[in-house]
Amino acid sequence: MVEQTLEYRFLAEMTAGLLTRGMHYEILRGDFDTNGYDIVIEVGGVTRHIQLKASIICGRSSYVPIHTALAAKPSGCVVRMRYEPETLAITGWEWFGGQPGERLPDLSHRVARHTKANSEGYKAVRPHLRELKTSQFEKIAEPSVILDRLFGSVP
Repeated sequence: MVEQTLEYRFLAEMTAGLLTRGMHYEILRGDFDTNGYDIVIEVGGVTRHIQLKASIICGRSSYVPIHTALAAKPSGCVVRMRYEPETLAITGWEWFGGQPGERLPDLSHRVARHTKANSEGYKAVRPHLRELKTSQFEKIAEPSVILDRLFGSVP
């Protein structure tokens, strides 16, 4: 439920920004993110496949699992939202991706493992996920800057 609420908050911020800029857009949402993305947004001929990630503001994880299938998309990217657990308010934005029309930067990072071990204590490999260090994300101050990263600077 938390992830879905944050997805709606993300969409509200993005669509409000697009509307105030007078830009037409199209949004597609999938029920499953098996192809590495949660949302597709198309604006002015640029199609972005977006994987959304969320972390509580006091979270200490040093990496974020990223699906390798996202790298096959022409403008795949990752938007990470930091949020307040009591109110679900988004308190920070982070970005990982290329310019509009460019593929993701290199994803040849360490292969991710399941966070929980099986009954024998083994944490299985997740072959389609890579551990992207949180330090590789660009910290963004405002949602309008996320829009600029997604679709370029537009009035």
